[in-house]
Amino acid sequence: MTNFAVQTTLGAAAPLVSKNKGSLGNRMDCAGEHIKNTAMATVQSAAVGVVACGAARAVANNMSGLYGAGPAYWITKNLSKGFDAAMNVVGKIIKKPDFAAKTTAGIEGFLAKFAPTSTNGAAVKTISKAPGVKALAVIASIALPVLAYIKHNHSYKAGQIDQKYTDKAQLQKTL
Repeated sequence: MTNFAVQTTLGAAAPLVSKNKGSLGNRMDCAGEHIKNTAMATVQSAAVGVVACGAARAVANNMSGLYGAGPAYWITKNLSKGFDAAMNVVGKIIKKPDFAAKTTAGIEGFLAKFAPTSTNGAAVKTISKAPGVKALAVIASIALPVLAYIKHNHSYKAGQIDQKYTDKAQLQKTL
């Protein structure tokens, strides 16, 4: 196992300097597997990010009045309804019937503090109103757990790869 400084500096190529991976061929195979794992996780994360940003852009365009009632309006309206439904379920569980309205008001108030006053200020203030806020909250609540899962899966596979090539090196050493 390589130390933390080497691992963070070299990243996926760290097995090349690892003392417990055996022969150079074994270390090269291990590094190749790590690079492939990292590339796959990066592509997956980028895909999730692009979809989330595209949906957020559609919401922002709709809320700032750039487009009429099209796909952006549909996305915003339905995500807003989904947010209300989820918050109403949470409200029933915690026995607060007006939880959705309070949550929306709290988010609107928070965003209103940070709305710029430049030429784009009107657009940001419009986005901070209820439908846009709820839609953006739903987008984030979907994208962030997916990104966390991708990161977890990447780390898990990295551990499996390390163990596989460490075991392979031990076998080579005993033979």
